[in-house]
Amino acid sequence: MATLEQSSSELGTMKDEVGAVTAARRRRVVVGALIMAAVLLLSGWVLIRAVDPDGRGASGAGFTYRGDFYALSSAEVRPDRLGDVLDEQVPFQDTTTEVRRILGVSPDVAVAARLSPPEVGSGQGEQTWLLLSPAPDLAADPWSDRELSSVVQPQP
Repeated sequence: MATLEQSSSELGTMKDEVGAVTAARRRRVVVGALIMAAVLLLSGWVLIRAVDPDGRGASGAGFTYRGDFYALSSAEVRPDRLGDVLDEQVPFQDTTTEVRRILGVSPDVAVAARLSPPEVGSGQGEQTWLLLSPAPDLAADPWSDRELSSVVQPQP
């Protein structure tokens, strides 16, 4: 009888050990699933921030100036509206450019940059200075904005 009781006791101990191992596995699976969910949520948040609809972190033609992405416009700034040089040697693609103030426009709204060689221009030795803006809508259509429409060449 003692052997039967001893076997029954050993069996109970084995069941407890198996139960503990199973519980530990379950905890690891749950913790792993929670970690994976957190990684997926963080990845989704990073992706959403990378394609933020207001243009921050945007990609496309333009450059980062003073911490903001300035989108490139196809609009040429009128030579008589070019102001002082704000910055020189601003990185743009595989070169650098000069950034100038546009008279009557805050640099927070738009700036001008020469993004073509000096010999290329709108005529008679003038350099082509294109408008850039941290607001993608303004860069896409500066003619629709009262302030900017007066500083760019007429719409083609």
